[in-house]
Amino acid sequence: MSWVSHCYQRRTREGWPYNLYTTIHRQTREECYTLVRQMAEAVGINGYQLLFSIRELKKCSMAYFMDDAN
Repeated sequence: MSWVSHCYQRRTREGWPYNLYTTIHRQTREECYTLVRQMAEAVGINGYQLLFSIRELKKCSMAYFMDDAN
């Protein structure tokens, strides 16, 4: 599933019953809705919520080691 870049489980909270979070990548919102509906149907999930990014905050690779020359 190359369209899923992240998938993780969290505890539910009062007022927010969802415990599985995924990050998916598609070109349009319609494609996202279609993909998520297909994924939910494949595993028998009826309730889900889509949250969309409103802007890209960062696009760079993580730096794990700092150069001593700084």
